[in-house]
Formats: sequence, structure tokens, C-alpha cells
Amino acid sequence: NNLSEGREVIIDNWYMSVGLAEFLLSKNTYVTGTIRTNRGVPKELNETQLRPYQSCFIRNKDLLLEYVNVLARQACRADFFLNV
Repeated sequence: NNLSEGREVIIDNWYMSVGLAEFLLSKNTYVTGTIRTNRGVPKELNETQLRPYQSCFIRNKDLLLEYVNVLARQACRADFFLNV
């Protein structure tokens, strides 16, 4: 089982969700990917109106979510956060 080996996976937006990111992080597997806005993006981010190229962040324990507006198209990106 590769889940507990501390690997990092990059996930396509078709499969990525906040729940999946949290699950993988709980199994010591780090994750990066873009989340579709209809796949569980936190309400605080989903309702944020951003100007082009503006972004905002929200952190929940080791999960960092970045909400970005690129060319009037908003997207949410999930990444892990390591305390050093």
C-alpha cells in the first residue's frame, strides 16, 4: 500500500475534492490539484468575488486552499502545508 509512504500525488480536477485531499493527508500522502467549484469548495471561498489575477487563501490544519481568478475564471487549488 503506497498511501502511508509520504508520497505526493498531483490530481486532475475531474477527481479532486476537498474530502479526497483531507483523506489522503490523513494517510500521509500529500496532494496538489485543482478543485471544481461544485466539488466541496468551502462556502467562504466559493462566495468570494475576486478581480482578475487576485487570490485568497484558507487553511484547515495541514490543508491549504487557494482560490484564484485567472482571466475571469475562478478556480480553487488544494495543496498541503507542512509545519517546519
